[in-house]
Amino acid sequence: MASMLSRWAIVPIGYGLRPLERWGLGVPYEGPIRFREFSVSSAVALGLTMALYENVGLAVIVALALTILAMRLVLSRRLGGAAGYALAGGMATCELIVFTVMAALTT
Repeated sequence: MASMLSRWAIVPIGYGLRPLERWGLGVPYEGPIRFREFSVSSAVALGLTMALYENVGLAVIVALALTILAMRLVLSRRLGGAAGYALAGGMATCELIVFTVMAALTT
């Protein structure tokens, strides 16, 4: 779940933000991510999480949504868009949040 949701988080973090560069550890993309990519990837990732993990998945999704919103705010205000390294950093942050929530709920 952690690796799937952290890779998926690249899409909502970059959705609608202006790409700043075409290199980096994140996925370089040509233009703004469109709603089609955002909606399909969200339906698959969040649907699988809810189907497989139920209540724990819901808690992870809520924590991840707050993290994604914070990352988007930081990227849009500080950088004015999304760079490749920023997307990779957002992905790593989201993976850490998923691990943290899972550890907190299973102990």
